[in-house]
Amino acid sequence: MKERLSHIEEKSSVDSIEDPLSTGVSSTRCVGGDGLMDSPWPMKCHDQRHSGRSPYSTSNNSGAILWKFKCDWVEGGIVADNDGTIYFGSSWYLYALYPDGSLKRRYKTGGDVTSSPAIGSDGTVYVGSYDGYLYAVNSDGSLKWKCKIGYGSETNPPIGPDGTIYVGGSRLYAVNPVDGSLKWVFDLGPGRHIHQSSPAISSDGIVYVGVDINDTDGGEVVAVDPDGSICWRCFIANNWVESSPCIGEGGVVYIGSSWMNRSTGESYGYLYAFGHGNVPPEKPTINGPSSGKVGETYSYAFTAVDGNNDDLFYYVRWGDGSRTGWIGPYKSGETITLNHTWSRRGSFIIQAKAKDIYGLESGWSTLEVSMPLDELVMESRIWLPGYIIDFLLNHNKIVLNSLDTYSCIPIKKFFKHPFRFV
Repeated sequence: MKERLSHIEEKSSVDSIEDPLSTGVSSTRCVGGDGLMDSPWPMKCHDQRHSGRSPYSTSNNSGAILWKFKCDWVEGGIVADNDGTIYFGSSWYLYALYPDGSLKRRYKTGGDVTSSPAIGSDGTVYVGSYDGYLYAVNSDGSLKWKCKIGYGSETNPPIGPDGTIYVGGSRLYAVNPVDGSLKWVFDLGPGRHIHQSSPAISSDGIVYVGVDINDTDGGEVVAVDPDGSICWRCFIANNWVESSPCIGEGGVVYIGSSWMNRSTGESYGYLYAFGHGNVPPEKPTINGPSSGKVGETYSYAFTAVDGNNDDLFYYVRWGDGSRTGWIGPYKSGETITLNHTWSRRGSFIIQAKAKDIYGLESGWSTLEVSMPLDELVMESRIWLPGYIIDFLLNHNKIVLNSLDTYSCIPIKKFFKHPFRFV
């Protein structure tokens, strides 16, 4: 092993160094076609796909410490531009260092900076702060703009192919690089937020990110189209998803997840790979009345979605022994309506599932339906022996009309009362 350097040069952030702060907005330059600066390491994980792959060899790196720069805690990632300037966050500052480790400048935000900066093709540096703003800082250290996004500064703002900056929090935001205006805001859903997952972006502009559900109620991977509409989403954790996705060759998306066995307390996780291939359709939704009368016909609507947009067949069990068999095909997402009549009273479980044209089936979805007593109402007053009325009452064969008044008489006597045969 090569001997390490015995002398380590220590650089320092000196309080007397003036911070080139600016309250105004300077002029901006056009953003290049690929969005990111063509530099050794312009954003977290190197590029939009989070490949983490440097084009430079480190075969001659012996591990010698060349220098170190003293500052507050450094919790985010480090990026480097095409002239060798190194950017990182520490305390409330975005730091810029020369390649020799000396301070070039620093920009003070309104809160802690724990995210990784990203460098646009025009040299603009984007970074989130705990004051709830996404900052755009020009290469000369002046403020270009800042955009209010609320909490979410722990996520790392990647830059899309067209220069759009993406940052997550309670929602996923797409920010215009020219003036900091919002292009669109994607609602993640009830109780959902992005905590530490940094979005990855494909070459066609689709954004992938991990989403937490409340604190520890689960997590998803969500794919959002370039226009801010949902592409697809998948539940992948019962605890949370803090992992940042990576896009590999062939467009395969990789992301990790955190699980917990609620009974034993055992923690574990899975690394998922998502790619092109046939996936089973989702369970159908069932909409229709949950109660009714025997002998009457009721309509029920069934809808299923296929992840590959394949046509679907449906299979329905009505809970009374009758079933439809496989019917279709229908378009993915198309709602079909089926009618059914129950011939006897009771509770029944409607079951439905879908399968695609290649034979992959969804799970069963269910809806419980209750058919109350079928009644033949006898409104005329007739005479019956008391013991017969008593027997019928005890064996649920008649229902007394509670709105009528009557006088009870001893068993084996006669009395009259309106009643219903059932």
